[in-house]
Amino acid sequence: MAEGEVAIDQRVTVTGDVNLILKDGCHLIISGGIQVSEENSLTIYG
Repeated sequence: MAEGEVAIDQRVTVTGDVNLILKDGCHLIISGGIQVSEENSLTIYG
């Protein structure tokens, strides 16, 4: 779960099945982007 201001300067690689929950008012910045290959999954809830 992420809340507040979150900044990640590098690329994020998803491994497995990932659920990302952004709390109300959360600002997430991932400067390097997000990599999700075919055998993995990313679901984002806001």
